[in-house]
Amino acid sequence: MTRRISRAKQGIAASGVPFGIPSGPLPDDAEVAGLLALMLLTDARRMARTSLDGALIPMAEQARSLRDRDSIAEGVALVTDALARGPVGPYQRLAASEYLEPVALRS
Repeated sequence: MTRRISRAKQGIAASGVPFGIPSGPLPDDAEVAGLLALMLLTDARRMARTSLDGALIPMAEQARSLRDRDSIAEGVALVTDALARGPVGPYQRLAASEYLEPVALRS
């Protein structure tokens, strides 16, 4: 890992592109929003995903009451907005499928 980090640092230095923490918010990129939505929607099921002994619980059997509703609401808002902006990327598709599957299980 140390070698990989060293090579990455050398590559950045050799490129001449300045490297630093962005001063403002992330660019208004629909795919970045899709990635954030995917992360929020996936993490929202974290508490419902495993039993007390650590065994995985299939999505259809997960307790919906254990899902983080605030994360779901934020993720759904992000992916809905991202899908409306134009070309759909892989993270937007994955976030949408993460959202659509739990909705389908409600019926």
